[in-house]
Amino acid sequence: MDIRTQSALLASIIGLALGVSMLLRPGRPRVLTLYSVFTLTVAGYYLSLFFHSIFPAQDYPWVSRIALGSTVLIVSLVPGAAVAFFLEFLGVSKGTHLVGRRLALLSAVLGLTVAVTPLADKAWARVGMGA
Repeated sequence: MDIRTQSALLASIIGLALGVSMLLRPGRPRVLTLYSVFTLTVAGYYLSLFFHSIFPAQDYPWVSRIALGSTVLIVSLVPGAAVAFFLEFLGVSKGTHLVGRRLALLSAVLGLTVAVTPLADKAWARVGMGA
């Protein structure tokens, strides 16, 4: 297990702890709920990256493919959670929220499309989805 695998596990644990601690607060405002969603999606990304690192494709082809697909799907959800949190945190007008939500939905649909098809194995498809 190299340092990148260990740091991915540590980042997922920290993100999970932050997200759950915000969810457990009584009477939390909407901004803390959105922060929790954002940290949980980042933690999920690092956790799936950790699983993709510890199950190499040559030894565990199906597990590695599922981990890669979940990594692609979860990373497509991170921008939507980030936009929702930052728009709420900054108190931006409701019209801007609508544009942000549409872009987040587009990102999630593209991520799902790449994650469940054989395109997830292609580097150009992952880069295009990220862009």
